[in-house]
Order: sequence, then structure tokens, then C-alpha cells
Amino acid sequence: MEKNKHKNPITNQYYSEKDFMLGNTVVLNQFRFQLLRCDEFTYRYMKEHPETFKEANIDKVLEKVRIGKKKTFREA
Repeated sequence: MEKNKHKNPITNQYYSEKDFMLGNTVVLNQFRFQLLRCDEFTYRYMKEHPETFKEANIDKVLEKVRIGKKKTFREA
């Protein structure tokens, strides 16, 4: 597969950086790829761009956990 821009067949939009977050599935040339791991360079890149990769921002993740925890205790 050549380096090229590819469209998401579901949305018909070109894939962007944020579509390649770990855990996501992308479809390229009718093949489905689930992104399970990344190399160190990619990991550092995601960590250095938290505005694009919110799921890789540990502070945002912890904030969501805390909010969920507070909601759970309020409901109990």
C-alpha cells in the first residue's frame, strides 16, 4: 500500500490523525485494521499533541475517571 490519503468508507471523509488512536479500527483498501500497539515515536507524538489525541492525555483520562467516580457515589 502506498503512502497516500485514504477515505474512511463509512464517513467518506479523509482519515485524519485522530482516527489513528490506539483501539480504533481503520479500513484501508477493504482491509480492516484494529490499532493495538504503536512504536515509541508514535507514542511520544500522541503524548506531545494532547489536543488531537485526548485519549492519550493522562490528565484528561484521570479527570474523566474522577467525574465518573463522583457520579457513581452521588447515585448510591
